[in-house]
Amino acid sequence: LGSYNSKIEASRGWAALQAKFPQLKDRQPVITEAVVNGRTFWRVAANGFTSQSAKSLCGTVKSAGRGCFAYAASTPPA
Repeated sequence: LGSYNSKIEASRGWAALQAKFPQLKDRQPVITEAVVNGRTFWRVAANGFTSQSAKSLCGTVKSAGRGCFAYAASTPPA
């Protein structure tokens, strides 16, 4: 759902995402650190979705002009 330069920004981003997308209201964030080309980012995702509901949410997020992709908790992005 998002990628941020710090963990604090990621937490703020999650709050903004919850305000914009009601489907996230009762969900818990998944905030993970990722190092890409030597830079550290904090990725924000949400858990607790079925495959279909995750795809539906991503469609809504994308139609609002943001990026989104669904993945299983057992196979997170590199």
